[in-house]
Amino acid sequence: MNRKNLVTGTLLTLFFLTAWSAAARAESYFGFQGGVNFATLGGDIDAYGDQVALDLGVEIGDVWTASTKGRRAFAGGLTYALMYKPAVGIQVEAMYASRGARIDFATGGVQAEADYKFDYLEIPLMLRYAPTHGHSKQVLFMFGPVLGFKMDSKVSVSGHGVTAPDLESSIDGATSTIFGLTGVVAFRAALSEKTALLLQTRYYNAVTNAIDHTDFTTTSKDFTLLAGLEFALGD
Repeated sequence: MNRKNLVTGTLLTLFFLTAWSAAARAESYFGFQGGVNFATLGGDIDAYGDQVALDLGVEIGDVWTASTKGRRAFAGGLTYALMYKPAVGIQVEAMYASRGARIDFATGGVQAEADYKFDYLEIPLMLRYAPTHGHSKQVLFMFGPVLGFKMDSKVSVSGHGVTAPDLESSIDGATSTIFGLTGVVAFRAALSEKTALLLQTRYYNAVTNAIDHTDFTTTSKDFTLLAGLEFALGD
């Protein structure tokens, strides 16, 4: 399935499920959430870093080494859930997520850090399963596709923890639209009749490369910890 068909299928699925909810009188919930994203890039990111190290050697001199590490950033947004049956429903979100990775470069006594940051507006559409629905404390499971639109992409280079503003630039070839899959395990605790606290851990695996490069694959593989509130809508 190509990307255009995948996007079209996702939007049509959301449309029909929303229409179904009106007829089925589903329970609906609105919420917000925020937390920290532990981001990294999989695929050929190590080889990509080695290539950049070789380029540094050509441009600056000396032999450079590269080491890939994760980065921590903010993630958060709004949620809307529809429970069609007591334990089964869907959840759609509008999320801001900052992803990417950090690559450390070194030669002799010189060290530099390159922070690759990709900011996205993402639309997750997930199946929501609540096996203990109706209890004041619940465990929730969610899984589904995520469509992301690039808002910004930058690489910031710093040495010894001090960032040089003139060494911050946009990332060449950053992909404008990405697709991924996410899985969520959440704990839901009722605070009142219509308000609940949600604590989540989620894993995200991108299918689309963060950087459109012919020689390297660079896919986000992130863990996210979120906390938020959820409010029941209607009577």
